[in-house]
Amino acid sequence: MDAKAATASSAAPAPPAWRDRVGPMCGITAVAMLVAKPDADAARDALADGGDDKSTKLVDVYSAPVLEAAVAAGYSREGEMFDAGELAELARKVLPSAVQVHGLAWAAETGVEARVASVADALAAGAFVLLAYDAAPNHEPALRSGHAAHWAVVVGVVHVGDSPTYFVTRHGKSSHLALWSAAQLLASNAQLVESHPAKRASGHYAMPADLGDRLASRAVVVSL
Repeated sequence: MDAKAATASSAAPAPPAWRDRVGPMCGITAVAMLVAKPDADAARDALADGGDDKSTKLVDVYSAPVLEAAVAAGYSREGEMFDAGELAELARKVLPSAVQVHGLAWAAETGVEARVASVADALAAGAFVLLAYDAAPNHEPALRSGHAAHWAVVVGVVHVGDSPTYFVTRHGKSSHLALWSAAQLLASNAQLVESHPAKRASGHYAMPADLGDRLASRAVVVSL
């Protein structure tokens, strides 16, 4: 990347604070990153009601109410979130009423370049974009048909020339901001078609077999 030709931009106030992901809670963690101030009473109640559930016991005061709301709504069992629409509804439940949350979806024939542009437009308007993708062992976008689905928060964009070439992201597996190819991230999102067969067969998670109409070509836009 030519540093002289690259410019970074984001109209959002600042990257959200990192939250550590516990178990399969990457979607919960992504929403919790956008919680500016935890509800102390809700967090205390959620942690107290966790019982023997190890996920609830280990999450912080930001994530606990989000997890409790997801389980209560039937979206999740142990923090997993495999539906962008349900993640948007969860964000509406736990974020302040002034926060605007809406879904973003692309038709199957929409090219990667157009998808990248729409995410960049949302960032330019001051929003954060929650996006699912397949994570490689180094956490970067991969193509695994949805078997390694993971959630990240897109917080900024780097333009090379006039093109939005890289996205700045934050996710629960690393405390560091990540810089990923925008095209690779959106291509990874587009091919999320099925959940991991072995994990689905375990019965531990609310994990549908078909992710094509739940995660693929979908994102959640949050304007704080």
